[in-house]
Amino acid sequence: EAGKEYNITPYGTETMHLLRAEKGFITNIFNIKAFIFFVSLFTILLDSIDGIYFYIYPIYFSITSALWFILLSYLLTSSNKYNIHDNKLINRLLSILLCFIGLFVFTRSLYEYF
Repeated sequence: EAGKEYNITPYGTETMHLLRAEKGFITNIFNIKAFIFFVSLFTILLDSIDGIYFYIYPIYFSITSALWFILLSYLLTSSNKYNIHDNKLINRLLSILLCFIGLFVFTRSLYEYF
């Protein structure tokens, strides 16, 4: 629709609705911090899982990750109804959550090596 009047193809912000999920997926694949996070979390958790849960856990993790990124993309791209950029409570809660995950990974690795 955009540019049709002038017989031109839009690019940039006019086409953001196209391939949004694909761009996010590719960006996340090449994000080295996300890669290190997932690899370290998987190695710790998969070592302690036996039986059928070994095969179910990756499916569960994929579904919860997809739901998290869907929620996050909705909150970040929706109108100013949910302004999470300036919300200090959300920033602090997520900081505490990530610190606990880091503490868990650290203590688990100390337990395995000593």
